[in-house]
Amino acid sequence: AHLCLGSFNYRLGRYDDARKAFEEAAKNPGTSAELAALGQVGAGVSRFAATPPENRTQVFAEVEGYFKKALEADKEQPDARVNLAILTLRKGAPGAPEKALAALDEVLAGKQPPGRQASAQLYNTRGVASTLLGKAAQADSDFQAASGLDPAWKTPLDNRAVSVVSSLGLPGIPTDQRLALVEKYKNNVTFFKPHEYEAINALCMGIWRTRKERKLSEYMQNGLRSAEELLRRAISMDGARPEAHRNLIGLYQDLLFGDPSEGPRGGL
Repeated sequence: AHLCLGSFNYRLGRYDDARKAFEEAAKNPGTSAELAALGQVGAGVSRFAATPPENRTQVFAEVEGYFKKALEADKEQPDARVNLAILTLRKGAPGAPEKALAALDEVLAGKQPPGRQASAQLYNTRGVASTLLGKAAQADSDFQAASGLDPAWKTPLDNRAVSVVSSLGLPGIPTDQRLALVEKYKNNVTFFKPHEYEAINALCMGIWRTRKERKLSEYMQNGLRSAEELLRRAISMDGARPEAHRNLIGLYQDLLFGDPSEGPRGGL
């Protein structure tokens, strides 16, 4: 009963009431270990949700305590493990993306799958960690999986757009991954709303980054032409902004004189 009451209050945005109900469920002597673990997870999530975003770093230890208590009751509790990985990533300590990714992969390989909402959070967090590690294709796939599990949740879509845009500008992305992302999105920039202009510049950056790794004839015939078309589309979208103009000049400088001192740039 307390678990149902906690879930009901959480959906209504009554996070403090939800936390109290979940705590009651967790400490009730008649509650099974599995349900007690769920109560601890619910209490931790409610405590985090009740805290204003600017103050959430102050409750990390408290919230982490709830999830660890959940694992004391049920060591395989997948929702607790997912949330601990999310906290690891949010703390931002050295090696956090690697640790979070490893923890989430362990959950995926475990016998107990997380609930649908926790699964969406798992893939969204995995996408963030993959983005930070420069794994562009993996991040794109993870955000897509998160969105498919919870279509009403917009965060994975926003993250996916930002991840693609930021990844295209990174120098370490393999050429085949970079070109695959460009081909996937160059005719579908509405996906990046409201950042279409930035996305177009980032797609151009993605093409430009491949110029040393492809045959010159192939780059001149396909890459340079595609980049030019994208930038002209950006200029027609907002001719007053300087980025696309500057990037177009950079492309021509590169063509005429070799590497410009400052090549095309892209990002949000």
